[in-house]
Amino acid sequence: MDSLGRILPGVVARQREGSSLIDSHLTLLLRRLLGAELSSSLGKVELRRGVLWVRTRNPALAEQLREDAELLCKRLREEGHLGGRLREVRIRPDYDG
Repeated sequence: MDSLGRILPGVVARQREGSSLIDSHLTLLLRRLLGAELSSSLGKVELRRGVLWVRTRNPALAEQLREDAELLCKRLREEGHLGGRLREVRIRPDYDG
């Protein structure tokens, strides 16, 4: 696992935006940052044109994520090995969830 931890940042950094690997990587990071209980309300997470779109079916969580979007974006940038590709986080309701 230690060698994977050293390799993963380079692999993620080389991926194109819209890659399912980047979306999965950011989903896992977001779930880790939010914790198990809150992340159970998350829907689809995808990076498009520098914006991380996060869907949730929980209106209270959506409001809290909107309020904390700047801090969340900073934390994801620091831990996500994405360089400057992540500019902002936006929240959408997930009616399909």
